[in-house]
Amino acid sequence: MKTPLNKKTISREFAFKFLYNLELKSQLDNTSEDISLLVEEFEASYLESDHEHAQNYSLDPKSKQFAMKLILGVLQYKDVLEEKIKESLINKKFQNLEKIVITILYLGAYELLYIKETSAKIVINEAINMGRKYGDKDSFSFINGVLNYISKV
Repeated sequence: MKTPLNKKTISREFAFKFLYNLELKSQLDNTSEDISLLVEEFEASYLESDHEHAQNYSLDPKSKQFAMKLILGVLQYKDVLEEKIKESLINKKFQNLEKIVITILYLGAYELLYIKETSAKIVINEAINMGRKYGDKDSFSFINGVLNYISKV
């Protein structure tokens, strides 16, 4: 399917949906399974054409490689990312955040802290866009604040 989105955006969306799926199943902490196998199974479901997956785009090898880098990085550094996110919270508790927001914050924080090939402005903007697309009406501004804080420490 031809797409107006750039390849990194597609990779980030795939990584977000995969990690959110794990979070919903409470498996984000359980990384003992072969992640590559879970990603392959998820990708097959992700690409099925139905009402739930109307805007999913296939990943070329380079996009899939970047998505895997994000997924594996978030899983590897989840505890560090969670601490960085908690440090930025004012008047909110981490455990009260929506899972969608937490997943977007994990991805954004990982990319800001560990992948320097993309500017902070672009990473934050991509996370804001995901917040607008998948979160509630205030998610995007909250995500912006948290990731801005993380980008400056």
